[in-house]
This record gives sequence, structure tokens and C-alpha cells, in this order.
Amino acid sequence: MQQDSWPGGMEDPQGLDRYVYVGNNPSRYNDPSGHWTIGPCAGGSLGSLIFGTANACYIVASNGDIGIVYTYGGGGNTGPTGGAGLQIQASNGTSINDLLGPFGTVGLSGGEVVGISGDVFFGKTTDCQPRRIWGIQVGAGATIKAPLPLEFHGGVTTTKVYGMINVPDTVRGAWNDAEQYVSQWLQSWLPSAPPAKPWWQR
Repeated sequence: MQQDSWPGGMEDPQGLDRYVYVGNNPSRYNDPSGHWTIGPCAGGSLGSLIFGTANACYIVASNGDIGIVYTYGGGGNTGPTGGAGLQIQASNGTSINDLLGPFGTVGLSGGEVVGISGDVFFGKTTDCQPRRIWGIQVGAGATIKAPLPLEFHGGVTTTKVYGMINVPDTVRGAWNDAEQYVSQWLQSWLPSAPPAKPWWQR
């Protein structure tokens, strides 16, 4: 038996026990890895020898997080290039907060008018128990012609989170609110029993 590699989070207190597997309910759930984030992105980059990049992604995480993240950064590349398009991003993070960075990134792009690109990013989480995070981002879009068939680049990025919610927590909170509302409604309509008399007055 070994500890879970994910330290858990306050949104799921039972998960803070590193020896708990799938909420102590293995007959209903399974957890092959427990670590993933994935989502579509839109963005672009521009530069010559020194470049800047920015993109926005809609991310879904294995802990139930969904939200929009905005990533920006820069670095160096091998020649004049620029482009904008759509990508898909995936990582071994467990929550959206695992993607806050900063991250190192390396990649390449190629093509004329319509190009393709691929990047690998890597870093550590910013929580109290840092874990190594890595991921990939691949895509296609409009591109500016560079003198070389392929352009290589590397740099540093950081990420901001906008509008994140945790779906299990949201559903659980809505269920508790509905349960409390129904209970109060029933109590207001059902006749209340008269107070019981003490035994010596019966």
C-alpha cells in the first residue's frame, strides 16, 4: 500500500487522507491515474528572435473543476513568425489551480498561410506540496511565412484563472439547498402535533 500522489484539497476533505481510494467506494468508482486537465484553446504568438504569446482555454479537470484560464508569456525563437489559431491542451494536473505556473515551454511550428504548432510545458504546482506538472498543446491556424520550414521556440508562461467552479461542490450545495427548502415547505404545510402533557397531568 502506498500514499496517493495527489495531496487532496479542501473541496473534498476525505481526499486529504492519502490512503483513501475513490472515496472508500471502489465498487462504484475507479481512479486509474487521478491526474488530468484538458480543454480547447484559442490564441496566438508574434515575434522575431524574441516573441510574445497569449491564449485562453476552457479547461475541465479530473477533480471536477471547470473554468477559463488565460496564459501569457514570451521567450526566444529561431526566426520571424506569427500566427493565431485553435489548440487543444492536456496535462497531468488534477485541478485548474495546478496550471497557474510559471511554466517553461518549448515547441515548434511550421507551414505557410495555414500552419500547425506543438508545445510541451513543464513546471511545479504552487500549493504547499509541490508536484511536477507537464502537458502538451497542439493546434493549427493562420500563420505568417517564416524563411525556415520549421520555427523552434522556448520561453516561460504564467496563467490566470477566471470564472472557475467545482462541479461536485456546486451540485452538492444545490442539493443541500433544495433539501432544506423542501423540508421547510413541508413543515409549513403539515399540521404540528400538540405539545405532550407531562406524565403527572395525564
